[in-house]
Amino acid sequence: MKTQRKQISDALFALVSGVTWTPPGASAPIGFETKGRKVIIWSNVPPAAQPACFLEKVDENVVQDQAFGASKYLLNYRLWLYLRADASQDESVTTEDVYDPMLDAIDTAIQRSARPPFQVPQTLANKVAHTWINGTTLIDPGVLDQQIVCVVPVTVLAGL
Repeated sequence: MKTQRKQISDALFALVSGVTWTPPGASAPIGFETKGRKVIIWSNVPPAAQPACFLEKVDENVVQDQAFGASKYLLNYRLWLYLRADASQDESVTTEDVYDPMLDAIDTAIQRSARPPFQVPQTLANKVAHTWINGTTLIDPGVLDQQIVCVVPVTVLAGL
């Protein structure tokens, strides 16, 4: 692996924690009030400190397709995103309307090749071969307690 793991994690964190989006009814974009590389449980992040973004590396997978060949390093992360469903006082706004713009902003930052010609990998400023959202995003829409939690799986192909 050409780039140190910490540099990769720091670059991914800088990318996702710096996104902005415009919530329903807002006149200006917002970003994350609280962010960190150490996950804090949502009940310990007060509403005034949200939206919040935390990144954790959950595992690594090293694959060598050929004997004595180059190894592929796949680093797997979870992006924990918190925001309040009651951030909008408009009764016509659903919780999905509240969290979708945030998830769209994360998608745009990570999947920068979302438009043709689909040839631009997210390299985290040339630190890795590619970064992508990989798997099911878990969403608790905050129906009971107004606390929205989204967990986005992200994979990084760190190199060959």
